[in-house]
Amino acid sequence: MLSNVFAAEVKPLVKESREKQFARRSHDRAMRAIGKLDPAALTLRQNAYVFSYLADAVMEMAKRKDHFSPPYNYVREDFYKREIFYLQDLGKRRQYSPALYEWMKMARDKFAGELQLEQDFQKGLREWSDMTIEERKEFLREQIRAQIKSFSKHGVEFLVPPISFEKLSGDSYAQFRYLMTTRGPEDTDIVLHTKLLNWRRALRPLAYAFHEVTHAVTWQLARAVTEGTIAPGHPLYKDALQRKISIHASAAFPGKVESLSLQCPEEDIAYTSQFRFEERLSEQIRAANRTARNARPTL
Repeated sequence: MLSNVFAAEVKPLVKESREKQFARRSHDRAMRAIGKLDPAALTLRQNAYVFSYLADAVMEMAKRKDHFSPPYNYVREDFYKREIFYLQDLGKRRQYSPALYEWMKMARDKFAGELQLEQDFQKGLREWSDMTIEERKEFLREQIRAQIKSFSKHGVEFLVPPISFEKLSGDSYAQFRYLMTTRGPEDTDIVLHTKLLNWRRALRPLAYAFHEVTHAVTWQLARAVTEGTIAPGHPLYKDALQRKISIHASAAFPGKVESLSLQCPEEDIAYTSQFRFEERLSEQIRAANRTARNARPTL
């Protein structure tokens, strides 16, 4: 029954609504068909298809009617309760597995431990405040390359994408972002806001960079499914397949819908990596400082 409703009603009505640029009547017809679906019974691809449509519909209608609230220009969700309810229900079924979080933790902790022994890294931490802007850029690029290469030691080969720094412009929401951008379905760039270079200490910029590295890694897990490096039976296969389907269906969680941005699996795992990485580095820096103080000769 579900497959019949999806093929015979949902897909044609969604297609019609997109073609009519989410006009009210065509959108209402698509919503009635979507309402007949059981989100728990949808395949990953069906989930992504419906999610993509609803996310696009909310954003396009909000733009048309200027339904945004300052200062961050989030969507005024009270106008789109029905769509957002379905998006939240679909989103609950797109969370990453404990296996991916555990794999990320293993790679993250091992890399943080290795940094403790890296003389160039320790030197960069000490000298950050005296570096020029260009020197800070190069230090962060070196660390991002090292971060991505460190993930390649754990079963999947990851490519280092182009790394650049830009001053982000636009609305208030853009001013608070450090981002990864895409050049194609499975190609990524890491773009960091130039304001990262103004921090007095290197710890926070390194943590923000690790957030974007996490996105680049999950993006490349999707590529690994395409290339066959990750196949059925691999512990990360379902997560990688979900990422691949989401990318190709353009089924990203809309960042400007605040209640959904808090639920986004991609942001959850990236923020988890960012905060835990910063905690580990902070602990190591404090331990190194204690050791240095204790080693000073007493007078």
